[in-house]
Amino acid sequence: ARTRWKLLLDVGIQPGTWMPKRFPGWGESGVRLPLQVTVEFTSQSSPAGETLVGPKADTFVLKVCDKDSTTTFMSEFGEQTVTFA
Repeated sequence: ARTRWKLLLDVGIQPGTWMPKRFPGWGESGVRLPLQVTVEFTSQSSPAGETLVGPKADTFVLKVCDKDSTTTFMSEFGEQTVTFA
């Protein structure tokens, strides 16, 4: 069954948490990335499984409805823009 959700995400490292150094520099600035995007949970089977979600038979396509939606944040490089395609 199809359902649409508006997701409000706040991506960043939480104070007091730890992250492995597999991605050097990621999140070290302390800047947070606020995201607002509308998605649709479809009934279309995914072409591949996803370990974090479950077996392929239980994995479906998540469609981003806000094409070319953007958000901005400030980093040590100044204002940055992220676009969902």
